[in-house]
Amino acid sequence: MTQLTFEMPESALASFHLGPKEFAQEMRVAAAVKWYELGRFSQGRAAEIAGLNRSGFIDALSRYKVSPFQYTADELAEELVAADTAVCGARLSESALVQDWQRDEEDAAWSHLQPAK
Repeated sequence: MTQLTFEMPESALASFHLGPKEFAQEMRVAAAVKWYELGRFSQGRAAEIAGLNRSGFIDALSRYKVSPFQYTADELAEELVAADTAVCGARLSESALVQDWQRDEEDAAWSHLQPAK
């Protein structure tokens, strides 16, 4: 792991009421959250930068009021259209099901499943 050293005014640490190690960790989290929000890193990579597991990073996103779902409005619309298309291909309307159930072939198929009387 690469180590970075930089100067920070003591007043910054005092504002957060954190020691140097805790402040450095909080800076890692804040940077990772912001870079994730900007789309620079995936959730997994940002969690790694923050020094957190994925669940912990999602909690950090919540603390910083950043959505864990990073979609533009256009991307979300595309996803919804794709999902609707996939579902509609498998979905049958109630009237189509009624018509299908009322076919003679359907009765014949079900008769094989009925116990003999």
